[in-house]
Amino acid sequence: RYYSDPYDLLRQIEENFIQSLKGLVLKTGNKNIIDIMLMILGAIYQNGSEYAILISENGGKDFSNRLIQECYSVKKEDLKELFPNYSPHQRQWIFSFMIDGFTSVLKNWVQNGMKEDPVEIAKFINKINNVVLTGLK
Repeated sequence: RYYSDPYDLLRQIEENFIQSLKGLVLKTGNKNIIDIMLMILGAIYQNGSEYAILISENGGKDFSNRLIQECYSVKKEDLKELFPNYSPHQRQWIFSFMIDGFTSVLKNWVQNGMKEDPVEIAKFINKINNVVLTGLK
């Protein structure tokens, strides 16, 4: 396939990556959060150079936002069960907060060469998420 310009290529890489991660999130069903993170980390580890481009200053400006919205659309019902006393907007804020932290750790991990094992990263992010979730219940 040919691309009309470098931005078209970038958009296609973004779209493929987002759809791939969305597919992973859909496949997880009711698995625990560490299993979900490990699936995502594994995909990023395998495609580290592409992901590094997408999150760099030269990448698409709305990539992270699109990624968050796609994942939220898949998991919003799970959040409803976890936080029944919160409004839909508040649940989206919780999800955004957790995903922004997750993506920030991923960005740092990728930019520093992915030296740590994905299991270590998943457990670390899970610890932080547990603190947040415990405080919200």
